[in-house]
Amino acid sequence: MEEIKKEDISQNIVLENRKKLEMTGINEVGDFNEEKITAFSTLGTIIIKGVGLHVEKFNNKTKELNVNGSIRELKYSENTKNKNKSFLSRLFK
Repeated sequence: MEEIKKEDISQNIVLENRKKLEMTGINEVGDFNEEKITAFSTLGTIIIKGVGLHVEKFNNKTKELNVNGSIRELKYSENTKNKNKSFLSRLFK
């Protein structure tokens, strides 16, 4: 069984003046537009909502995500990446 290292599940979030967001521990960026960004992190799914949102940087190797814009909401949820798919599509993966 593979051992999970603490740094593999580490996550930091820095929000400056609700205009600049820096996050670590991001595995993937899903759908995004100027009002909503979906990010899949080591600790769950994060929904970022706001106005004029822009993904400034996403680095898959360092797992860093930087977002600019007027950030109104940060919402965590359980990993829902596969929950949006139908039962049959998950079954016949």
